[in-house]
Amino acid sequence: RLSGLRLIISKKVRAGDLAAAEAIMDKPEKLYLGISGRILSGKSSAANFFVSKFKADHLRFSKVLDEILEILDLQKTRINEQDLGALVKELFGEEVLSQALKIRGEKSQHSVVLFDGLRKKEEVLALKELPNFKFIFIKASPEIRYQRMLQRNEKVGESQQSFEDFLASEGHAADKNISDLESLADFVIINEGTAKEFEEHLTKLLSLDL
Repeated sequence: RLSGLRLIISKKVRAGDLAAAEAIMDKPEKLYLGISGRILSGKSSAANFFVSKFKADHLRFSKVLDEILEILDLQKTRINEQDLGALVKELFGEEVLSQALKIRGEKSQHSVVLFDGLRKKEEVLALKELPNFKFIFIKASPEIRYQRMLQRNEKVGESQQSFEDFLASEGHAADKNISDLESLADFVIINEGTAKEFEEHLTKLLSLDL
């Protein structure tokens, strides 16, 4: 069982790794996973993989913010999410969103619960209070992440954003310290290859004795 060990996941999946990973769903104790990384590093892809392959309950920090924006009839843009997140944390504390999702996670009936989009040290530390919690940090170069944004065009105005504006958006108060979270990670995944390779790294991670 891992204890105080930070691993960089890069090895290929071996025979038996998938079966070992799938066995997670049959364990009596719930597995809590936290995911963080810069914009377009692969957090959503990882979350979708865990949901489709391992039936994870996907709890997103941005979902809470989007629910508030929808109530206020405001656009779900990245800047609105960033501004709202910063304001909520300023008013109620840095761990307010993680505490809200923590309660949802504890109530979940799923064997695997996934917290997607951690941005602050306080959020990670709050979730580390959960039993059997592991924190995953995903990395990719700015150039690769910018190209992914142009191809995705999920948020309003993304397709018109310049590379310089993309880099500037990462300096927003809500996101500027994300890279510091890597030092808190139990696992680090560099996602600069194919989707298949990325999924192999994620499967390898769950095949370990968590």
